[in-house]
Amino acid sequence: SLRAVTLIMLLFFGNSCCMRAAMGFQRAYVPSRQQRHAIIMFATTTVNTNQNHDALHVKIESPETMESLGAALAKDSVPGDVIFLDGDLGAGKTCFSRGFVRERVQHPRLRVTSPTFLLSNTYFCPQDEVEVHHMDLYRLSSNSKEELEPLDLPRVMEECISIIEWPSRLTCYTDIIPCNRLELLFQIDEDTEIRYAQMRPFGYWAERLTKLKDAGSLDEFC
Repeated sequence: SLRAVTLIMLLFFGNSCCMRAAMGFQRAYVPSRQQRHAIIMFATTTVNTNQNHDALHVKIESPETMESLGAALAKDSVPGDVIFLDGDLGAGKTCFSRGFVRERVQHPRLRVTSPTFLLSNTYFCPQDEVEVHHMDLYRLSSNSKEELEPLDLPRVMEECISIIEWPSRLTCYTDIIPCNRLELLFQIDEDTEIRYAQMRPFGYWAERLTKLKDAGSLDEFC
């Protein structure tokens, strides 16, 4: 069950803390509130679909590299693509989105900011008349469908390209989570400030990531 999967994952992190302390690490790792939300979200989506594939782990050493990662994933994007961005606060989710949007819209100087207060920013791609919706759900609760209704998520996920920060806020709306999606979970190394991301493909995203990797488009990050 979902409860069992979530409990196992949280217990794993708890045991990791004890092991690190026992082995003499100066500071035991304790998952942040945002990471616990991400754990629950990943457990939810894993339970609700059997189309998840092996994750790809990437390293991002600078804001420019983070934008490049977003741009690499934008090149072959099509309507119906959904990308979830979760993990540490300040890890570069909006920076990733900036690179994605600028590449998809073909406007390298386009101003792309966090939609935290607006919830969603929409960008139009004139070359193929596609909309990119960049959403940030951070300030929403995780148990209110009413707060999400203005975003028109079912239509946007089906007809547009969606980049959604803090998808853990969708726990009350799991019935709309698409089978075809890419989940990125970001973490910050507190000592080096280097960002790491786990890229988890579902559905056709597995084949797309494989093609990108085989073409060398992800060599900069792997």
